[in-house]
Amino acid sequence: MLMAVEPHSMAWVAAQRGPDRSGASWCQVVAKGPCVTRLVADAGKGRERGVKLAREARHAAAEGQEKAATVPLQMGLDVFPTQRALQRVVHGKGQRAERQ
Repeated sequence: MLMAVEPHSMAWVAAQRGPDRSGASWCQVVAKGPCVTRLVADAGKGRERGVKLAREARHAAAEGQEKAATVPLQMGLDVFPTQRALQRVVHGKGQRAERQ
């Protein structure tokens, strides 16, 4: 399942049940939002490849048009998995401290 959520409103903006989570599949999802300028995701290789392919496609589409500026597409790292992992470590250390 490929899923995209707008982080501020938590609106579900894209969902696609597909055979894989490859870069090509993610590129198709990103291409449906031509005005998207920033993505926040975990460090999945498929998503990274999809964003790279979408950037290249936007650049190639704008090359033929002199006045058209490409909409920049940036990718940031989602901190939720990192925060969750940190909470597990802190919880584990707290448990050990209480036992001692």
